[in-house]
Amino acid sequence: CVSRERTEFFSDGTQSTATASQSLVRRRSQVMDHNSKRLTDMYTLKTVVGQGSFGIVRRAHPKGCAGIARAIKEVPKWSLSTSLAVRREASILQSIDHPCVCKLFEIFEDDHNIYLVMELIEGRALFQEINESAKMKRFDEPRYAAIMGQ
Repeated sequence: CVSRERTEFFSDGTQSTATASQSLVRRRSQVMDHNSKRLTDMYTLKTVVGQGSFGIVRRAHPKGCAGIARAIKEVPKWSLSTSLAVRREASILQSIDHPCVCKLFEIFEDDHNIYLVMELIEGRALFQEINESAKMKRFDEPRYAAIMGQ
């Protein structure tokens, strides 16, 4: 049995799905938003795996479940524009389900930071790969094109 579904995503984080024989039903996304719980009550934070202009990314695992690794992006609430950019990123990640885009699992927030709990993807960034190759005076364009085509 194959059903044709139509899914619509809304800016408030809800989505609706309908088949040809159903009316549209709005449902909440799969991402858990924890405004009342603390991140450290749910996760054990480990090493810093990256740092950018918005904040840092730490490796972590759920308490009592060391076999599951997550990446937690910690973004300070420096300004309203920073907070809005992070919320926009979270909204976009909530609506995307693609094997080449990391998944967003949970969102935590306190007075100072917003935390995005995401799928941990091991490896290096494409820029690091290109930069290292340039230092060694070798450039593998077909390889980089294949990486970008994933």
